[in-house]
Amino acid sequence: MSISLSPERVGIPQGITPARVRPNSL
Repeated sequence: MSISLSPERVGIPQGITPARVRPNSL
């Protein structure tokens, strides 16, 4: 996973990460 903002750091469970947190996920 090449995500700058890791869901765990933000405190958001993986899979329920909002689109605004990972706009360039794909």
